Amino acid sequence: MFIGVHDLWDLLGHLFNLIYLAAFMARDRRRMQGLIMGAAALELVYFLRVADEPLWSGVIWSGAYLAYAGVGLLREQLSTTTRLHPGP
Repeated sequence: MFIGVHDLWDLLGHLFNLIYLAAFMARDRRRMQGLIMGAAALELVYFLRVADEPLWSGVIWSGAYLAYAGVGLLREQLSTTTRLHPGP
């Protein structure tokens, strides 16, 4: 059975949505942010490559999710580091 290019793009679309679903079920905040970042990165590739022209509304939203999760992960890491190593 041959899988065409469109089928592969459909599989990628299902994959990033499944990763988003896993992020909603994550109990650990860092795991949730990491899963959101992974799904948003795959979604970004999808919206840039699935059509002849990039689907800019999807690209912008994927970038926003990626930025949100990245900032959240950074804030979580900085707050943990600050609690472990208090200043003078």
